[in-house]
Amino acid sequence: MPKIADKYLAVDPWKVVEEGFDPGRNRVSESIFSLGNEYMGVRGYPEEGYRGDTLLGSYFNGLFEESKVGAHYKGIIQSLRFMVNAVDWLYTRIMADGEIFDMAASAFSNFRRELDFRSGIYKRELVWHLANGKRLKLTFELFCQHAHIEPGLSAHYL
Repeated sequence: MPKIADKYLAVDPWKVVEEGFDPGRNRVSESIFSLGNEYMGVRGYPEEGYRGDTLLGSYFNGLFEESKVGAHYKGIIQSLRFMVNAVDWLYTRIMADGEIFDMAASAFSNFRRELDFRSGIYKRELVWHLANGKRLKLTFELFCQHAHIEPGLSAHYL
């Protein structure tokens, strides 16, 4: 059986856009909607909490784990470096009328996320349907600013 590309992102010349939420594609979408600059990177995960399949990820330049590898031949690597996941500094919880929002358990509609390559802004929007019939529009925007490089800071590993 041949592989067939499965299109689920909207076409836009300057944006990556996902309309509608598919829990089965969430981890892939979190990777696609990642942000970063020379100092840090963050996956496009729901910072307000999601008990479904997700992979939290905040990474900082120069923070890594190193393991030695027994190299017996010339040209073979002698050590490996792995980026380590930092603390979830985006941790946020939203509560309204006694309900806590969780995309895995809460009713919601009009889900849309986009990454704008002109502005560098990652934006998510949705309408949360509370049990009492109220509806709240939630909008999240993330941006990893990189205005200038501080003197004396370097991006190399020791």
